[in-house]
Amino acid sequence: MSKNKKRLLIASIGSALLMGGCLNMDTSNTNQNEEKPKASSNNTQTDERYVSVQEYVGEGYQMDGGQEEEKIAKKNREEIERAVKEFFLNQYKTEVEVQHMIGADGAATVFVKSKGLLDFHTYAIVPINDAENKVHYNKVWSEDSAVEWAMQTALYQLSNEKAFNHLKELTVELSKKYPIVGQNPKLTRKFAYTGYVTPYFYLGVLNDPFKPLLDAYLNKPDITKEEIKKIYHTSIKLKPEDVIFSIQFFMKDKTKKPDVKIFNQLSEEIKNANNLPTGSYGISLHDNYVNKLSGLGSKESSLDTNYNHLIVKE
Repeated sequence: MSKNKKRLLIASIGSALLMGGCLNMDTSNTNQNEEKPKASSNNTQTDERYVSVQEYVGEGYQMDGGQEEEKIAKKNREEIERAVKEFFLNQYKTEVEVQHMIGADGAATVFVKSKGLLDFHTYAIVPINDAENKVHYNKVWSEDSAVEWAMQTALYQLSNEKAFNHLKELTVELSKKYPIVGQNPKLTRKFAYTGYVTPYFYLGVLNDPFKPLLDAYLNKPDITKEEIKKIYHTSIKLKPEDVIFSIQFFMKDKTKKPDVKIFNQLSEEIKNANNLPTGSYGISLHDNYVNKLSGLGSKESSLDTNYNHLIVKE
């Protein structure tokens, strides 16, 4: 695969994979001051491009190009899965399960979830030459640092289980307290790729804050949870700006637009919550619909925390 085609594929992934922790606020590789892309539609309830977030599990999702590659990938799924699993075991000392794969221009993009000690989602790319009907099993790759960033989010979660459990419980409680929902869990399992992810939130890391943990894990794949926690508490000096949490909510009622009052209440709930993981928090509240071709929930009507005024938790 040429360098130009690699760049185009990476750009396609970066602009399109928007589900379950996929770039609605992916600050691990975007500028915080840039505006998020917005999908626009005058009426998402009647626009056939849109589907209710509770119902959406990825049907119709597409990347630019890739139709022929996807056909080839389906015919060679078993061999592709084997090559991807070997790639992660050799490069990252981690067993993975393949969750889903889709065709891309010149490749198959394969979404995986880790097995074992760490809990993260990421992806690999398997080059395909559709003209020759050939899959390059020995050239599996992933975008520079993408897997490492994903693993760092999982190492952070493992080092702070109580705080992360509190955040998980809080987001679930908020969905019961207010007329809001999160992503469909089935979608999260299939398409998430940014590391540790739930139907309500995901996180991105800046400046490799957990590299000592990652190095320890890669040097000793059988490392224990207790050893990781010890390294975290003795070697990591975390700043809130090093970790960005994106909390994503959708209106439960299909007929309702994002409610400013509810958004402000959600913001206050997060501001006033104690014992959350250290980091900077942004909240988004969308209407009930996502674009089924891209998974994009952000629209002109969406309400978002200003990137310059994220909620900081020490």
